[in-house]
Amino acid sequence: MSVRLDTDDAAFLADLEIDGARTPSDKLRAVIAEARQRRLLERDYETALVIAGNLLGRVLREVRATEQHLHVHPHSEVVVRTVAWLEETNAVLLSSHLTPSEARAEQLYQLEEALIERSCSLLQSFLQLAVAPDGMCYRSEVLEARLVPVLKLASLIEQQRELKHG
Repeated sequence: MSVRLDTDDAAFLADLEIDGARTPSDKLRAVIAEARQRRLLERDYETALVIAGNLLGRVLREVRATEQHLHVHPHSEVVVRTVAWLEETNAVLLSSHLTPSEARAEQLYQLEEALIERSCSLLQSFLQLAVAPDGMCYRSEVLEARLVPVLKLASLIEQQRELKHG
């Protein structure tokens, strides 16, 4: 099979970086394989995690390369943890296909629970960075400033819980 590409598509394909794909034919096969993988997604977390990792891994590699090129130290744990969280959260969402005609309420409850778990894990991760020694993010003062309202809200929640549970 041969394929004719317009100039823009040919330039895009030439610039496209895919692990293990060097030639235009290799790259087209990789693009088709990725599209097939997405279409035939088996609704399992592991496959969804691979897909999410393929989409977001490039971002992390580019950040790391830029940090190295610019001699930026420390490396950002905020970036690493956020990308990992995004990969995992996307995998949860991708692997939770709901078909309304076949869905059960329990599937909705499980999805909500998984999303609460993922969201709370990100919050905990950022709170860990706030108590870690400087050096875990580019500018720790930015993280600290953004956590002030979160901590105030957490304090209010704790007060409400104490009143409720007396």
